[in-house]
Amino acid sequence: MNTTTQTLPGTPMMRAIAACVSARVPALLIGAPGQGKTAKLEAMSRSWGYYFESLTGSNREATDFLGLPFEGQFTSPHDGSEYKVQSSLSLDWAIRLNEQAKVRPNAGSVVLLDECNLQEDVMKAFLRVTEERIAGPDRFEDNVAVLLAMNPTHLSTGGYDLPAPFANRMIHLTWEHDHDAWTDAFLSGFADVAYPSMDSLLGPRDTETSTRVRSAIAQFLNVHPQHRNDCPENDIDAASGPWQSIRMWTKAAQALEQLHHGDDAATRLLLRGAVGKKAATDYMTWRDQQDLYDPAAVLRGDVDVNWNDGRLDRLYVLTLSLRALVQATGDADQWATAMKLMAQGQAVRPDVAWQGAHGLLQVRPSDATLPRAFKDAFSEQMDRVGLTTSQSAAA
Repeated sequence: MNTTTQTLPGTPMMRAIAACVSARVPALLIGAPGQGKTAKLEAMSRSWGYYFESLTGSNREATDFLGLPFEGQFTSPHDGSEYKVQSSLSLDWAIRLNEQAKVRPNAGSVVLLDECNLQEDVMKAFLRVTEERIAGPDRFEDNVAVLLAMNPTHLSTGGYDLPAPFANRMIHLTWEHDHDAWTDAFLSGFADVAYPSMDSLLGPRDTETSTRVRSAIAQFLNVHPQHRNDCPENDIDAASGPWQSIRMWTKAAQALEQLHHGDDAATRLLLRGAVGKKAATDYMTWRDQQDLYDPAAVLRGDVDVNWNDGRLDRLYVLTLSLRALVQATGDADQWATAMKLMAQGQAVRPDVAWQGAHGLLQVRPSDATLPRAFKDAFSEQMDRVGLTTSQSAAA
């Protein structure tokens, strides 16, 4: 099952934010004025070991993010040709973010782009910072995370609805005020407020977790193509919020693979914020109905595969996840075990088993040999793809 009875630290919102920061997936925090969004984001970031910098869009200009342009010169390293080029000056805040990230290899830096919907020109500049991860002429270090914040448009003075291309590049999270936490901090004068560590908020963030998350999403989109891309072209309000696209399913996966297995509360927040409520609900319902196999547990022999299972989606997800896991690890023994498993399925589900076997053949480690059981089960299919029985086989 995908649910858990374990007690997880923090709140689902805190774990969702931590997942976005850890995965370097931009997150947009939306909430009414005066709820302490900036202060709490700074406090959490610093408690996790991150340097924090906040920039307010309402009192900035586009050049504060794109850099002031100037005419420079470029000399070709190939033939010495010289060109006049337009460049831009480096930005002090971007330099600080990168320099602080370099001395925090186990954490990094967080930049909060606040009031991101109040100036149209600045919003366009934010798009470059958010998606390209470039400020002025400088690219962010890999461990720099970007967060954004805004008040709802109807509560903003001169606020704009987010354009669809901008909205569809971040996970939208509706800010939840934690009054109990605020009360504790308020009574202590906001001194020495303790937050759960990022390691405790998040899961192992390993290959097995990534494989499980991505394989499930890939198969869901295979069988539900209506959820792949659906830009609400005629609804400005919907287009300025979360909506499903291949890009946002990818970003959702990057954030979800940070979580503890079974953290459905944070999973729901992240999915709704990435692809919208309906797509998120449909995915989680489908996932729970499938009761998906854990590919690592299958390869260890902890879980037996029922090839007579009437739910073919469950078996297809298993074949996808086995391929992804073996490709990520490059482990020849794991690959051989997966191939033997496909051979077992050949007599019961030949279509599913061969599809899985063919995928595994494409990611065969260089030091792996074909198991004899596999060659016996798939001799006809092997001939079709040019694998002859003369190739080496293991017992």
